[in-house]
Amino acid sequence: MVVVKKKEPLPQLDNVAGGSQLAIPAAPSLHDQLVLRAERWLANQGCQVVIRDPFRSWNQEQPDAIGWRSDVSILVEVKVSRSDFLADAKKHFRSNARSGMGDWRFYMCPPGIIQLDDLPEGWGLLWVYDLSLIHI
Repeated sequence: MVVVKKKEPLPQLDNVAGGSQLAIPAAPSLHDQLVLRAERWLANQGCQVVIRDPFRSWNQEQPDAIGWRSDVSILVEVKVSRSDFLADAKKHFRSNARSGMGDWRFYMCPPGIIQLDDLPEGWGLLWVYDLSLIHI
């Protein structure tokens, strides 16, 4: 299995009075945690190549995670707020499914943000219940 991951930058040394100190990285956001969950879910679905955010494509779509298995691509869009989900529907590559990425498409979110009735035709829904299972 091959998983492509973004390299994390090395901690920077900050000059402070009395010497140097390593910068303390910020805690990952809920969105970042769910993107990691999406990456792991795609790998568990048999995707041999997985790419996660940040990734840019020619059509300006920036998928949170996308993976390839055999001759199928699987897109996962992470949403942590209802307003973000509603704004996503206005993007040109969502209104014209043929211009969007992914043969199979899923939204991933905590329960309650997106309901089954909200889904565009052809999309699946992945609810994440236990965030404690996410290891960063």
